[in-house]
Parts: sequence; C-alpha cells; structure tokens
Amino acid sequence: MALSSQTLNNGVRSQFMASRRRRRKRPGRWLLGVVLLSLAAFTVWWVWPDGEARPPAGAANDPLVAAVPTTVAPDRNAATPTTRPAATPDRATNPPARATNPTPARAVPTETTALDARTDAVPSGVAVASSTRLADEAREVAAPPKADPAPAAAAAPLLSATESIPARDPAAAPPNRDEVATLSVLADRDPIRVRAELTELVVSGTLTPSQERNARETLNRINGRLLFSPHVQQDDPFVRTYSVQPGDSLERIVRRELAGGPDWRFIQRINGIRNPRGLQINQRLKLPVGSFHAVVDKSEFRMDLFLVDGGRRVLVASYPVGLGELNSTPEGVAKVRKGSKLIDPEWYNPRTNEYFAAGDPMNPIGEHWIGLSSVESGDRLFDGYGIHGTVEPDSIGRSESMGCVRLLPEHVAVVYEMLTEPNSTIEVRP
Repeated sequence: MALSSQTLNNGVRSQFMASRRRRRKRPGRWLLGVVLLSLAAFTVWWVWPDGEARPPAGAANDPLVAAVPTTVAPDRNAATPTTRPAATPDRATNPPARATNPTPARAVPTETTALDARTDAVPSGVAVASSTRLADEAREVAAPPKADPAPAAAAAPLLSATESIPARDPAAAPPNRDEVATLSVLADRDPIRVRAELTELVVSGTLTPSQERNARETLNRINGRLLFSPHVQQDDPFVRTYSVQPGDSLERIVRRELAGGPDWRFIQRINGIRNPRGLQINQRLKLPVGSFHAVVDKSEFRMDLFLVDGGRRVLVASYPVGLGELNSTPEGVAKVRKGSKLIDPEWYNPRTNEYFAAGDPMNPIGEHWIGLSSVESGDRLFDGYGIHGTVEPDSIGRSESMGCVRLLPEHVAVVYEMLTEPNSTIEVRP
C-alpha cells in the first residue's frame, strides 16, 4: 500500500511534467509558421520579374535558340556574350560560299553527303571547282540513260583475232572538266555504270593528264572490289557465280565453264582461295564473263587490260612496262603463241649465249613468260618476242630490253593469268 506522501509527490511530479510539455508545444508551432511564411515570401521575391529586359535563362545552351541565325551584331565590348554568335554558317544553307571557294583536292563538297558519297570519293590531285555544279552533274549521271543515243560501249566493235580496242580519236571533243570528278564521286553508289563510262573516257584519249590519272585511280578502286575480290554485285554483267560440284577442281571448272578463259590461278586469286585443293561442295565461286585483252602504249610505257564480252568492254587494270631499246618493240596486233606460257622458264641470252636455268633468281626474264605471235598468218613480226617479268625493277618505264615487254613480278603474274590462247590479243601501239 502506498503512503500518502508518495501519492502526493507523484501527482505533483506528473503535473509539473505535463505543464512543461504544454509550454514547449506553443512556441514550436509559432516558430514553424514563421519559417514557412519566410520561405514563401523569399520564393515570391526570387521568381517575381524585376521589370528589366534580360535574355531568357539558358538561351545560350538551348540548341533550338542557338541555331536560329541572328541579324543583330554581337557586342564586341561585352566580356561574356549571353548568346552564341552565328559565326559559323550552316554549310547546307550556304552553297554559294562553297562554290566561290574551290574545294581542296581531297575534300568532298557538302552536296555529296546527300548523294551518300564517301568523303574520300575524290582521289588526290583532282580539284572540284564548284560544289553546286558537281551536284547537278552527279544527278545527271545518276539519272537513267536517254534512249535516243546508243551507248558508247555498245558501239564498240567486237574484239576478235583481227580486231582490237579502238584507238584514241584525237579529233573527239574533250569531256566536261568536271565529268571525271563527278563520276569518281558516284563510284561507290553506281560502280557498274561509272566503270563503263570511265572506260570510254580513258579510251577516247580526250582527258587531260590529271583527269586521266583520276579516272584510272577510280577504275582501280572499282575493279578492286568488282573483279579482284570475292564480292559479287548482282547487276555486274562481267561476272557470274558457280556452285562447286562433287569432284570439281579449279582446273576442271575453268576447262568446263571458261573454255579459252583465264588461268585457274586467276579464279583462285579473285575468290581469295588459299588452298586450291580445299574446295567445298556447294561453295560459291565468282567467275569472269568474257575474255581478257591487252593494249600496250609505248609512248606512255603502260599496259591496259580489258575484259571484253561481245560489244561491251571495261578497263580492269593498268600496269607500267619496260620496252625495247632503240624502239625495238614491234608494233601491231599479236596473240598468245600456242604452248608458250611458262612459269620459271629456262632462258638463253641470244646475244651472249649465257644460260639461265629454271628457277634461277638471276634469270633476267623473271618467273613468267608469255610468248607472242602475229595474228595474221605468215607474219613473223612478233616471233621471239614476249611478255615477261624482270629482276631489274628500275628498267620499268624505260627502253632497256631486247624488245620484249617487261612487267614487275607482281604485275606479270596477274597478266599471265589473264591472257590466254587462243582468245586473248595484245595490241602494241606507238
């Protein structure tokens, strides 16, 4: 039982503690109200406009605002501009500025971006005078051909044992100054057509040296993909595909599918085959359509290789050559002498009777030999002459041989594979 004194003390203590709690609550609510009112007043003061004209916050960082050109000149005395000045014009909206300033040699005009052309489409050494004009010509090239005039390739005569690639016509009108550059830009978009048109321009002989250099560089780039790689473009009339059958080999495929066509090593080359005996059944191979022919230009020390099928032809490769001293390389139309193609041949020097065995690294004719004979029966003009490699690379581009056509080892290997008997012809021009 609790004592009365204890009961009294407990009651007093409870009243004292309750009174303390009540006194603490009143000032707490009042203080919270003052803080809330202060925050509200400060917020209204901060966001309320002060009546001064000032740019909208963040205008310099807003892409939509910054992209709008302004006609007001920026304040040059201002330490920090509040908006980004329109100092760099938009290239797409200012073609005249590009047209009045010739584009550097490897630059591509802005309009080529709309044509899906790559930035390196214009080879080195070719300056495009006007981007607007280039775009117009590019659209004309990309447009379907007109039906009235006959295509230049179709007008070319068939290349047979008695005919050759038509010679250059010096009286032909020169092409438009930007035509080659325009075609070069479009090479990646329409390589089939560009290759055909550049071939005719090169053959015409009407190009300036820089245009011809540009055309040949573009043709090399196009043929590197269309012919000298496993890639097959569906609309290319000069290649087709073949599916490997049981018991096939490259030799059998060439003999059966490409009668009189290129060497089987050329099929191995363009299909990127490392082991020619490792063919798989149903493996897809790319095969060329037509036959290869060569034109040697003595004045330029150059050999051009053409792939010809019917009335169509395309320039597929160009190689520098060495020729006979004292203009001893005969001129005319020749063919590959039957049974004359040799790899690692032995050779007697007709002047010194010096003998070089097969595989001799000092053999002056190198590792490949293609014998020549005249097309016309009874004509012995090309007897004893041929196309071969060399162990003297410095002789390429000079007249230092005994009359044969010399090529660098890596080039003569390709020519050896292309030129075959009896379909190929080799024309030597002054």
